Amino acid sequence: ILNKKIAGYSSFSTGASLQTVLYGMLNFKKESSIQAIRHMMTPQIGFSYSPDFSAASFGYYKTYANDRGEMTPYSIFDRGIIGSPNSGMVQALSFSVNNNLEMKVRSKKDSTGIKKIKIFESLNFNTNYNFAAPTHKWSIFSFSGQTTLFEKLNLNTGLNLEPYQIIFAPGEDTGIRTENFGHFSVQGFNAQLSYPLSSEIFEKKDKEDLSKKYSKKGEIRNEDYYFDDDNYARFTQPWTLNINAQYSYTRSLTRFGNKMASIGLDGSIKLTPFWNITGNLYYDVITKEIANTQLGFSRDQRSFTINFNWIPYGQYKVYDFFIGIKANILRDALKYKDRSFTQPNAPF
Repeated sequence: ILNKKIAGYSSFSTGASLQTVLYGMLNFKKESSIQAIRHMMTPQIGFSYSPDFSAASFGYYKTYANDRGEMTPYSIFDRGIIGSPNSGMVQALSFSVNNNLEMKVRSKKDSTGIKKIKIFESLNFNTNYNFAAPTHKWSIFSFSGQTTLFEKLNLNTGLNLEPYQIIFAPGEDTGIRTENFGHFSVQGFNAQLSYPLSSEIFEKKDKEDLSKKYSKKGEIRNEDYYFDDDNYARFTQPWTLNINAQYSYTRSLTRFGNKMASIGLDGSIKLTPFWNITGNLYYDVITKEIANTQLGFSRDQRSFTINFNWIPYGQYKVYDFFIGIKANILRDALKYKDRSFTQPNAPF
């Protein structure tokens, strides 16, 4: 039966939180290479409340008898463009702790003689307890961390722990979440490593070498040029290169988790002040196949731009070609765009 009536709903929630910052300092002897270690901890506790909008008093939810004669609740706003109000009361107490750990060491390279090293830029924990939940009042225990090793190597990690025991029936690969709290199991873990390189490390040296080698100098569109005796332009070629590695493990309620591991490269190089090439290459360690490869070429035509992107490997093979005006306000006024899309397992 289709009911063509106009209806609306309102919802609300409220919350409050309390946060403070705690500092701890461990000082070492003056002759030690390590001067001090500082720990900054930011604990936070919060409370949130939201009523059960599926209660009969709101009138947002009704029931119907399904094929088995069971009374099943449904929202009168189902399939609407504004969605449905939340069902179930929330009275949740949240806990989180953010940590920062730094160390001061002696350094002859620093003008002050002291260098600051970040052991952990962030090391965080959070969970919450829902007093109104009929079962499983504790949520997943989540940990995350981020740091930089050897001044360049970036490390990001995350860990999710299930606080309730999961049991498996004989021959079943999907478990049941019990009410037995305290039997922690890993439900998710991820780690990403990245090492960025760029021409900026050598940029100063290159400019000094060009200025000594070539006497003629010019500037076009804020780009510095040096010219040789035959009036050929000589210029630097900025480039970037990122070396990446990542690993993830997800389990949920399954007996065996899913793993993903890949290593890859992505970078760019400016062949000339107006030609730029970008690309990436990723290799799936688990399947031992190329996971993703992409090449991109762009040409700056002053007021126009030309872009060409190509994905030659992977599940979907695509190329994209675009010529258009650079200004956003006129970008769609005059342009040419072509795109090719190849379905999986189809010949390219």
